[in-house]
Amino acid sequence: MESPNLRVASIPQMGYLIVAVYFGHTIIQIGQNQRKRNFTNPYVIAYKTTDEVTPMRMKWLHNVQTRHFYYKVIAVTLILSLLPMLATGIVYYQNVKSTVQQELRQANGNYLNQTANAMEMMIDQIGNSFRQLTLDGATMRQFEQFPRGAYYEMLTGELKEEDLPALESYLNGKKQALYNMRALKLSNEFIHSVYYFDSAKKLIMTSDLLEYDPDRFYDGGWNRFPSGDPALPMILDMRIAKTAEGGSLNVIPLVYKTSIQGNVLVINLDADKIYESFLRRTGSGTNRPFFVLSSGGKPMLYDSSNPMTVRIGNSPFWQNENGGGPSFFEEEAEGERLFVTWVKSDRLGWTFVFASPLGELYRSVAKAKNMIVLYSCVLAAAACLLALLFARHLYAPIRRMLQFIKSTDDRYASATTGEWQVIRASFEEAFEDRFSLRHRLKESLPAYKETFVRSLLRQHAYGNDYMKERLDYLGFDIELEHLMLMAVMTERADSRQADAESESLNKVRLTDAIGSVLPADWKRIVCEAADGTFVVIVNGRPDELSDLFACADLLIRTIGERLGLGCSIGIGKPCAHASELGRAYAEANEALRYRGIVGTGQVIYIEDVRLEGNTPLHYPSDKEEALNTHIVNGDTDQALRLLDQIVREISREKGRVHVRQIQYALMRLLGSLVATSGRTNIDLSAFAGEKTNVYEALLHQDDLQEAVQWLRRLVATLASGFGTAFREKNNRYVDQAVEIIRSELDKPLSLVQIADRLRLNPSYLSRIFKESTGQSFTDYMTKARMDKGKQLLLETDLKIKEIGERVGYLKSDYFIKLFRECVGMTPGEYRKARSNA
Repeated sequence: MESPNLRVASIPQMGYLIVAVYFGHTIIQIGQNQRKRNFTNPYVIAYKTTDEVTPMRMKWLHNVQTRHFYYKVIAVTLILSLLPMLATGIVYYQNVKSTVQQELRQANGNYLNQTANAMEMMIDQIGNSFRQLTLDGATMRQFEQFPRGAYYEMLTGELKEEDLPALESYLNGKKQALYNMRALKLSNEFIHSVYYFDSAKKLIMTSDLLEYDPDRFYDGGWNRFPSGDPALPMILDMRIAKTAEGGSLNVIPLVYKTSIQGNVLVINLDADKIYESFLRRTGSGTNRPFFVLSSGGKPMLYDSSNPMTVRIGNSPFWQNENGGGPSFFEEEAEGERLFVTWVKSDRLGWTFVFASPLGELYRSVAKAKNMIVLYSCVLAAAACLLALLFARHLYAPIRRMLQFIKSTDDRYASATTGEWQVIRASFEEAFEDRFSLRHRLKESLPAYKETFVRSLLRQHAYGNDYMKERLDYLGFDIELEHLMLMAVMTERADSRQADAESESLNKVRLTDAIGSVLPADWKRIVCEAADGTFVVIVNGRPDELSDLFACADLLIRTIGERLGLGCSIGIGKPCAHASELGRAYAEANEALRYRGIVGTGQVIYIEDVRLEGNTPLHYPSDKEEALNTHIVNGDTDQALRLLDQIVREISREKGRVHVRQIQYALMRLLGSLVATSGRTNIDLSAFAGEKTNVYEALLHQDDLQEAVQWLRRLVATLASGFGTAFREKNNRYVDQAVEIIRSELDKPLSLVQIADRLRLNPSYLSRIFKESTGQSFTDYMTKARMDKGKQLLLETDLKIKEIGERVGYLKSDYFIKLFRECVGMTPGEYRKARSNA
């Protein structure tokens, strides 16, 4: 075992062999004894150490060694799939628990709000009864304000004759006041007693129709309420009141002030009876305690025999609660966890508290928990299966890559390292080969530069983006717009032929000389265009042509001085764009052909040597644009007619201009056709059936007549192809519109709606629809609906109104009217006639 990834250790005293394979952080241990399977490592497998190891096990061991990534993918996939499920289960369980708690809190809160509202309504009812029977009643006011009432209360012994009438009236008022108090007590079942205290008369009257001296009144704690002028009624804390029979009772006093200063009316509510009413309302019991706290946070209405109520009522929470915290909390009482909900009444100042055992809540949540666990187990099993399938799918490209590497390179066929080591080694070798190729490419870059520049000097169809990308790649610092070109042709003073080495050195020296003469800020291209001819391309506008002439003169002198060579320089007209470099180069070469007349060693500008009679050719640009428009529209006849007009206009120039200018005009016309086909992604050469470039095909024509016939065939083929493509597109749109009409006859369709769905202009759809079907959109849709209506009339028993709705007419009158116009009879008549037939 020489591999660094495999270690073997023999432990004779244990009687088995341990083979540990390390990859990443995972260790696979293989023991000799097959019965020893209680290893803590899940990857431990027993393996015999006999000399006859089975091929299957050796294959498995080799598989483990060479597929480290595969098993890591399985492990990571399981983690990534199981962790979200675990998190989802926990979150879902917490949400269920929170939802149940929230519903319980809302239900308890509703019960408490209803109880508080009922208590407030009872207080309001008692207050209304008080105002009606005391303040609003004339009897009580008369009694309180009776003249000399205190005097009549103090009368004893024999009465004076003159006091008897007024005394009688006073006693009758007093009697009526007692009956009013009695009526106030009976107005509400929770009122235990009513006290009236008259400070002027020094007496207390009760609802039992009795009166007492304040100092001898049986309920001594009746007047323990704050002094001053608080809000009325004053709702006091619960107290123990003495009864007339000598017993005691828990009451809640309500204190009202009358119209006389110092007089008060005290209404004692039976606290026990109110608490029993609350218990019936909330449905509370021993394990569902309910109680009411006073404004001071002390238990007021509660069951003192219930330990849970006592425990919660004495909780420190009520001393710390200031109204800003939550309206619920959990409390432990008598070994049971309680969910306590409370509501505070601002009017009463009381806190209503209700507690529910959380055991019931958690038992209902436990069912959801069990379902979540079951669901998670099922998903975990599915995740394991999907992890295996996903790992196989993810590992498939790596497996195929390894197979490709091992099949193409025998060195990796028997590799025992991991997959990534094999792939890395293969990629490193591939990158080394790439680096070697790039180095060789860099060495041959000058030749590539010359080849590309020469291609720019010929007719080509390069786009701006392509030319810019190639110039940047080849290291040329030049713009595509505003160019000037000059061709430099060298001539030896003697006729001796130089050897190859001297020729190469002279070319390098000539290139250096050209570079030294040109201004440093000029962007330029300098390369050999042909044997003995160098081309120089620089950025410059037409008004900078004089600077180019000056550089050319200086270049001729520099080459003569440094190299001892004579040279002539031809300059073509400036180019607006790099696509015109072919024309400028041809003009520069044409200018050089005049050096026999002008003389060698001169700068020759094409405009200086052309004959003055060679006027420019008039080119019909407007007709060229119209020709391309007819071609795109597929109008073959109009396209050919315009082509004939263009050819006639160009042919009229024959004899007035050079033949080459007519040839240039035809090439320009062909260039516009190439541009039109290029905008629509059509390969014009393949479309026209030419095996060579279309420009070369035009140049190979013998004379003008053959060139014109070739152009006619090209235009006819191109226009016909465009027309066929547009007709197929139009027919496809019409078929889609017809399908929409037939499938949605029951809907109120319109031309605008269908055009919008097909993303077309409505006018365009209307035109192509009529061209294809011979009918307008409206007529076609009406006929389709009438045909469907006929079918429904004959095949169903539907009513006329229902049939109209099924074919898109919501108003039956309109359907009947259209049906009569189209068929000649009403739908009913049509059905009857066809049925009889």
